[in-house]
Amino acid sequence: SMRALVENIDKSGFTRDEPWRLSGSSLPEHETYFFYLQRICNHYTYPGCLAACPRKAIYKRPEDGIVLI
Repeated sequence: SMRALVENIDKSGFTRDEPWRLSGSSLPEHETYFFYLQRICNHYTYPGCLAACPRKAIYKRPEDGIVLI
């Protein structure tokens, strides 16, 4: 229930004055990286992206031909 959730938050170091600040812990620092590829997949019979992927992270479903990443 929501009440139990709030009670657990209070017991774990959060206060109602500063609801989302947890003392004594931090997140690791790392550089953020992203890119935008402006092309759509057309689900060709022999998709070039499938052949070009060295890690086999792209595959084509045999039942409907949809290309998934």
